[in-house]
Amino acid sequence: AIARAQAAAAAEAPVALARRGDALVVTLGAGRGAGTVTLVGFDPSHATRVARGENAGRTLAQANIVRAVSEIGRWAGQAATLEVPLPAGADAAVIVQGADGRILGAARLGPAARA
Repeated sequence: AIARAQAAAAAEAPVALARRGDALVVTLGAGRGAGTVTLVGFDPSHATRVARGENAGRTLAQANIVRAVSEIGRWAGQAATLEVPLPAGADAAVIVQGADGRILGAARLGPAARA
């Protein structure tokens, strides 16, 4: 049952990301289903020094701080390529989400690929 579920989910919406100058190239492969393509810009980590209040003097660590979210298109099961400006944040991710809320595909572009 687990192997069947993994095989079914493995390539519903294949997603690949690449940087081209100041743009993000999103390659969506052919697959089953349809969904919304969302671009998320985020910082993987951030430390904030607290100046006042009950946490004054402490440094608080946060992870995966979202800096930008935008819908960049629709995927209807056909292969497609989208080119969009890089979002705010050190990293970028693209999520393909079906109308029922399921994640059909996702990919991440790390900071090394952005440099």
